[in-house]
Amino acid sequence: MTAPLAVTITRDLAAPIEAVWRAWTDAAAVVRWMKCAPDIVLAFDNWRPATGTRFTSSMSKPGAWAMRGSGEFLIVEPPRLLAYRLDANPEIGAPPTEVRVELTPRRSGTRVVVVHTGLPDESMCRVIEDGWSSSLTMLGREPF
Repeated sequence: MTAPLAVTITRDLAAPIEAVWRAWTDAAAVVRWMKCAPDIVLAFDNWRPATGTRFTSSMSKPGAWAMRGSGEFLIVEPPRLLAYRLDANPEIGAPPTEVRVELTPRRSGTRVVVVHTGLPDESMCRVIEDGWSSSLTMLGREPF
């Protein structure tokens, strides 16, 4: 059995750390950008970042596919660290994984480092890397 894999994505955003933190923790903001592609519809129930809080999500491409997910916030340290577990999702063959988001203030804005761990194989790594790359591009377009 192969050890789980990880994907790390780093982006520098031209926005203050407090604004980037809000974009990650406010459900109304998250659904605008954390969705892999502009035509995806994302919704969360209970996206209230606090350690131990559970949430559910639904993501769909209208007329093509739909899926549900769930997870739990593991670490919430404003405005620098957010970590959450995504539960196993048999619908798409995904094991439980973890997402860790580190924010660091920079002279010109905020550095965002996303580390998504627990991935089962290179194929899933490519899907996750593509999804986070697209999502972080959309985050960079947010009206901070």
